[in-house]
Amino acid sequence: MWRLTIKTLKVDNDCIKIIVSVSSFRFGQELLISRSQARRLLTCIASVEIVVFDFNDITRIGQAFADEIFRVYAKRNPQIELLYQNVCKDVEFMILRAKGG
Repeated sequence: MWRLTIKTLKVDNDCIKIIVSVSSFRFGQELLISRSQARRLLTCIASVEIVVFDFNDITRIGQAFADEIFRVYAKRNPQIELLYQNVCKDVEFMILRAKGG
C-alpha cells in the first residue's frame, strides 16, 4: 500500500497550499503512466487554492498521467492553481505537453 506524503502550508490571506510528494504515491519503482493513477492521486487534494506536485526522484511519467492532472483536472478546477517542482527534463516535457505549451 502506498503512503502519500502531503505537506500543508498557509500562505497570504489564509490561502492553503499543499505540496504533494509524487514519489511517495507510487509502489516501489512503478511508472506513473495512467489516468487512473492520476485520479487516485487527485482524490487526496481538495479544498485548497494551490497544489504543488513535487516530482523529486521521478524520472518519467506517462502522457495520460500528465494530461489527467494538468489539463483535465485543471480545466475542471480552475480555482485551484496547479504547480510543479523538482522535475527532470522528460517529466517537464510531458507536463508542458499536457498544458498545451
